[in-house]
Amino acid sequence: MSPAYAQVVDSQKLSPKDSLLLKQAPASKKEEANRNVMLNAENNAGPRFIQIGIPTGSAVDVPTILENDMPAVYYFFPRNPNTFWRAGSGLSNIGVLKISEVAITTGRVGYGVNSYTRKGDDNFTGILNTGMNHFGMQRYDMNLSGKLGKDLYYSAGTYHMFDPGSFDVPYADYVDRTSIYQGMLTKYFNNRKGEVSLMYRYADAHSLTNVVGNSPFIYNGDGSITELEGMPLGTTNAFPIDGNLTYRDILTGEEKNTSLKDAAKTKVNQAMFLYSYKYDSGLNLKVNAMYSNSDAGFIVASPTGIIPSATIQNSANRYTITGTDQAYTGNVLNRLMILNRANINDAFMIAQVSKRSGNHNWRLGINEMYSHVDHHANSLQYSQEVKADPQRLDRDGVPFRNFNTNGEYYKGSESKTALFFTDDWDITDRLNLYYGARVELMNLNVDYMPHARFDGVSVGATNPNTGEVSSIENYKTTRINPIGTAALVYKLAKKYGITAEFTYNVQNPTLVNYAGSQVPITKNSVVPLGRVGVYYTSDNFSLVSAFSVIKKTNYFTRFNLTDPSGSGQVQTIGNAYDVQTMGWTTDIVAKPFKNFNLHFLFTYQEPKYKNFNVSAFGSDYSFNDKIVTSQSKILMEIDPSYNFTKDLRIWSSFRYFGKQTANLSNALYFNGRWETFGGLNWNVNKKFNLGLTVVNFLNQTGARGTISGAELITDASNYQDYLMAGSYIRPFTTELSVGIKF
Repeated sequence: MSPAYAQVVDSQKLSPKDSLLLKQAPASKKEEANRNVMLNAENNAGPRFIQIGIPTGSAVDVPTILENDMPAVYYFFPRNPNTFWRAGSGLSNIGVLKISEVAITTGRVGYGVNSYTRKGDDNFTGILNTGMNHFGMQRYDMNLSGKLGKDLYYSAGTYHMFDPGSFDVPYADYVDRTSIYQGMLTKYFNNRKGEVSLMYRYADAHSLTNVVGNSPFIYNGDGSITELEGMPLGTTNAFPIDGNLTYRDILTGEEKNTSLKDAAKTKVNQAMFLYSYKYDSGLNLKVNAMYSNSDAGFIVASPTGIIPSATIQNSANRYTITGTDQAYTGNVLNRLMILNRANINDAFMIAQVSKRSGNHNWRLGINEMYSHVDHHANSLQYSQEVKADPQRLDRDGVPFRNFNTNGEYYKGSESKTALFFTDDWDITDRLNLYYGARVELMNLNVDYMPHARFDGVSVGATNPNTGEVSSIENYKTTRINPIGTAALVYKLAKKYGITAEFTYNVQNPTLVNYAGSQVPITKNSVVPLGRVGVYYTSDNFSLVSAFSVIKKTNYFTRFNLTDPSGSGQVQTIGNAYDVQTMGWTTDIVAKPFKNFNLHFLFTYQEPKYKNFNVSAFGSDYSFNDKIVTSQSKILMEIDPSYNFTKDLRIWSSFRYFGKQTANLSNALYFNGRWETFGGLNWNVNKKFNLGLTVVNFLNQTGARGTISGAELITDASNYQDYLMAGSYIRPFTTELSVGIKF
């Protein structure tokens, strides 16, 4: 799905006037408008992260993708929902859910992307969308829908992505090769008061986007970088050309071989049941259920630092080109590979009744979410050249080493049974209160391996250093998680007023927290979010300005830390800490003259670590009050668009991310950057439309996110003109989309 098309889809529920007046949707609205969530500068497969000042992970900042009011996945790792959910013609519409709505209906923190499967109607409809870019990406997306008999309808579609990436990848044909097939039958009954639908979907995906997304560069010491000669960021392959890996199975201890393509494959079978009924009393009943089985693969490919050639020449280790005895004394890049494989069974159900009664619009529901995961991750390390299309290196005659020193294992189930309630209450003509509550009963039962990892570790193996057996242990817990939200809108006058919102969320550690060698904390995390602000609306201008505070306690995560002394050792640790931020946001939508629309969003925030202390490689580190990595204090979005006619529209989107810290100590950072998009949409006629999108049309190059291998660096004085590796923004890309209805 091209970003240009997605921008239209995101707002298709709203009329032009409503799009302006409801951009800052009042508390009674579930959706957050004007977010352009599918304009993604990282890849063109799924929605972007919407920052709220908390690090990505544990469903925070990562958009919770929902379809038909149910999450696509129980947890986004190791199975990315984009392996089987794509925003194509098989969906009728897409919207961005508010943080409060996501909390009440799923118990998660962050924005959500809700979507609805396309159903058939009385008229046959065929939709064919194709897309391509100048790097050779091709996308084919088709859906057919219509009538089979009296009150019986069908919808069937398929989606295919052939994306070679932005440079030639010698170890695979495509960076993203995804095929999705789905079909739905819908039956109406009792004069269309009720309807029931059955849907099935199958997906086969091979995604290497996480593998190709980092590259070496020179860090200049002042927040800027310099590209290496012959290695422009985003258009150079920095991964060994053969793409083959040798690993040791953490389940059996056997040595095995695989390819990147096979390690990244995911297959998903998914079924849905959808039921709704409108009673004469005005009561609406909805019952949706989903089951999916996934054989999921996900690769973590992290550079752990670069050893300069001067050090290599004086090193006791001898490096040779793999497969030869040819000595190598150039720069050496070390990599950590974690090959995740999981069999996942998810089952969801949501049943709710709703009704408008006087000044109230209430909803009462039951929500069940269940996941059983059998997960293991085999880790290994190796060395390679620092050049385009590099070759792998043997160190002292060994191509792969440190098997499973970062390995993971867990097997178990997690479920949440919840009762939730919301009410949209127009107390007076001037005062609206939206409030709700959710109470979750959480059950977790997991087998895990809480023992120190060592080279060659497997289940049941004995640690040669300590004599400890890597046995499997079990942990069970049952908890009650309360969640609540309230939002108030008070109209001081017809066009302006005051808004306030508060959400309180309690979350428990999930199955994935038990994957590592460290016994995770068992305390719940508490996430309070508060906002207060003012708004103004008119026919041609709308503004909301608000101050917000958000905090998360007991945030547990694992870090792959590299020894800052330069030894190349990598240590995985688990740690719990708090994060919090205070921020001010102003959101403006304006129509200064006919056919021209402008959206402007400005955010200032200070996301900081709290109670964050780490011990690694014999030293203690404190990151209290440090700015959260990869987060900016200043964020801006500028989205102008102009309609030449009702069928011809030109648009652009400018996103500014201020200075971002690139490691935990904040010693290293990246300067602010712009991410830019632009496009032209032309509805040639009712049956045919064209779209042109340009990603990064300013042709900026640069790094983003964090710097691999530099997590513990505290003194930046030695890192001027320093060779290191990290992630980068998408290169200049032109995309053409064609839509046909028949």
